[in-house]
Amino acid sequence: MAMSKRVKTAGSLYKGSKIVISSTPGPYILDISFTSGTALNGVTIVPDTYGTGDYWGMQRLNALGEIADSNGKANITKGVLAETIYNIGAGAGMYLDFACLELFESGGKLRLTYENVAGKALVVYVILETIR
Repeated sequence: MAMSKRVKTAGSLYKGSKIVISSTPGPYILDISFTSGTALNGVTIVPDTYGTGDYWGMQRLNALGEIADSNGKANITKGVLAETIYNIGAGAGMYLDFACLELFESGGKLRLTYENVAGKALVVYVILETIR
C-alpha cells in the first residue's frame, strides 16, 4: 500500500539488533529500548538458520512509570504487534509493514520473543525502521 510521506532531513533511522539463540529449546527475549519518542514504521526479521516449528512474536511494553502493575513494575504489555510468525527459512527476511505508525514513548520497549522449538542454535537479525 502506497502511503504519502513528508519530506524531512534525517527523518528516518534504521536500527539493527540481533538475538543469539542457543540449541536449548525455549523462549529467547530481545528487548529494544527507545531513549526518545519514536514512531516505528516496520520491522524486518532475518533468521540465519531454519528451525522447524520455531516461531516469534512482538509486544509493545510500557515505559517505566507510564503504566505499572500494583508493585510499580515496568515491562507491562501494552499491545501485541505480532504473534506466532513462523521461521520460514535461513536468510528469509520477513518484513512487517505496520498499517499505522506505532508510537513509542521515551523509555518504551519493543520485545521480540523467539520460541526455539527445533533445538537449533541460530542468530536472528532484527532491523527497525523508525521515523524521528
